[in-house]
Amino acid sequence: MAYTSGSYKALWDQVIQVLRNDAATIGLDAARIVAGEFGKNPPMRPPYALVFLEATTSPLDARGVPIDDDYLLTCFFVAEARPTQQEAIAKAYDMARQALEVLAASTLSVWFESRAIVLDTVEADWVVYRLEAYVTP
Repeated sequence: MAYTSGSYKALWDQVIQVLRNDAATIGLDAARIVAGEFGKNPPMRPPYALVFLEATTSPLDARGVPIDDDYLLTCFFVAEARPTQQEAIAKAYDMARQALEVLAASTLSVWFESRAIVLDTVEADWVVYRLEAYVTP
């Protein structure tokens, strides 16, 4: 689902700002942490992070109102496979792990499942780790 309401957009911006504030800890320049757009690749080469936020499907109460308003946060950490894929795997994983720690220490209401960080893609030129969490406004 794509939402553009004020509170949704504000929460997405807040998540990105938290990550950018600690970009050096994550291992990226702040300008390389960007809001992702489904179906579009960023106009930059790795390393970078794409941040997506989407509403989760929530059970409804008797009046048809969602019980909670959690959002699924998905961050893709992309590293260039140069000089080796193994180094890219380590770099992308380290960025995702550091971002998890930054988010956990933030004032955001974030919670993680046991497999919050997973290897998403290994290509000849780049590697992607995915970090997933839930955020409540």
